[in-house]
Amino acid sequence: MKSTIRCLGVLTVISIGLAGCASQPDDRPPREQPIRQGSGQAVDDPNQLVQGTTQVDEDVTDDIRRKIADRHLSADAENIKVATFRGQVTLVGHVDSREERDEIGAIAGTEVGDKNVDNQLILRQ
Repeated sequence: MKSTIRCLGVLTVISIGLAGCASQPDDRPPREQPIRQGSGQAVDDPNQLVQGTTQVDEDVTDDIRRKIADRHLSADAENIKVATFRGQVTLVGHVDSREERDEIGAIAGTEVGDKNVDNQLILRQ
C-alpha cells in the first residue's frame, strides 16, 4: 500500500511538472518562419549570415568599402554606410560634394550595376 501511495505521489509530481512546462510559451520563432530584417524583408535563404545577407552580399559590401577607402575621399564619405541585400546596394550618409556622391554611386555601380544602387547619400551643407 505504501509503495502504491508513493508511486501515485511521484506520478502526481511528474504530471504537475509536465503540465507547467506545457503551459509556458516558447519565445523562439518556429524554424519554418523566415527571419525578418529591420526593413521587414523576409530572409529565407538558409546560407545567410546573421545580418540577413548572403556571403556574396557581404563580399560586395566589403569590396565597395575598400574601393571608397582607396579613393581618399572626405571624412564624411569615409563614414557612409554600405549595405547589400540580394544584390541591391544601399548607400546612406553624408558627403561634402555632388562629385563625391556621384563617385561613390559609380563605385557601387561597378560592383552590381547602376540599376541596383540606391544612392541615399546627402550633401552636407
